[in-house]
Amino acid sequence: MLSSLSYFVVLISMSAALWLAFYLFARGFPSPLALQTTFALTAMAIFFWLTYNHFFTPLPQLNYIKAILLNIAMASWYEVTYRLLEKDAQQKWLWMRYGLYALLFFSILLLILYKPEVSRRFDDELYVAQLDGSLPNVIYSLTQIGLTAGLMFNLFIGKKIRFTPQGRLFLAASFCIAFALVYGIVSLIFSTVPFPRLVQDGLVFSGFFILGLSVLRHQSLLERRTVFQDFPLTLLVIASLALIYIFLASIFFHVQANMFASLIGVVVITHSIYDLTREFLERYRAKQERQFRKVVLRFDLQTSQAYLQKTLEALCEQINASAGLVAVREGEHFAVAASKNSISVNTEVPYPPF
Repeated sequence: MLSSLSYFVVLISMSAALWLAFYLFARGFPSPLALQTTFALTAMAIFFWLTYNHFFTPLPQLNYIKAILLNIAMASWYEVTYRLLEKDAQQKWLWMRYGLYALLFFSILLLILYKPEVSRRFDDELYVAQLDGSLPNVIYSLTQIGLTAGLMFNLFIGKKIRFTPQGRLFLAASFCIAFALVYGIVSLIFSTVPFPRLVQDGLVFSGFFILGLSVLRHQSLLERRTVFQDFPLTLLVIASLALIYIFLASIFFHVQANMFASLIGVVVITHSIYDLTREFLERYRAKQERQFRKVVLRFDLQTSQAYLQKTLEALCEQINASAGLVAVREGEHFAVAASKNSISVNTEVPYPPF
């Protein structure tokens, strides 16, 4: 029972984090908040993918990579909360930011150089890992504590953050991470008692998912880069597609459970790339339309024929047309009022019968 729940939580966490990372990048680019959150969610998606695979094929020599990913995700989260502060507060606490990033760099460097293996007192991936007192693990733990304390500090000193709906979501997400950190510390203190990692993974996922929701709400209400109602529908579609793929792969191709994370990852990535491409093409089209309107509004309206000629040329350039004309109906025929690489101006064109 514990193993099934653990597999399910990690699989859902990986899928949701990966999808939300693509979703925020597509809807939020180039917002710094959206990019930082996307970075954090991507790191967590890779973390949960490695964790799921470790359930079936334990590779303790790769645990340092998961530690690096957690540090990167937490640093990205801290950066999000730092960017929410007002300018004077950012300048005041800039030294803390530099100090935490120096600690982060030192931690990642030690993890890469020493590649410490995490011991498990109960020899099972289903329980929280027990860190030893080696220097890389100590610095890693201090980095996690420092980044968590830093992001909580940013949220509590920013009064405007706490009094907004999206700010309260930031706080809820941060409390989830703080509880996950406390859970890990308690499991280290009572090392003779098995602590299921299901609780810790669930808290970490909840924290990062709520973080994504808070940034999404910030994008929809403040920066107007997305529509919040689009979120549940898109989530329902991608979740349904993932379940259909899993069902078909299990029934017809006999895909085993150890491949579910990779299969869902491929489904989410491929469909998200399509959505990302469509989103950027739509933005490009909207940008071209705005530029066209700006060009038209700059024209001199005193001379109607000159205005029509300039508008026609701008429109042909906008739709990439080599020729075009504007004709005005006069009685039983049309008179060409503006032309580009077509019939000359003032030429009469017969009215087509119907």
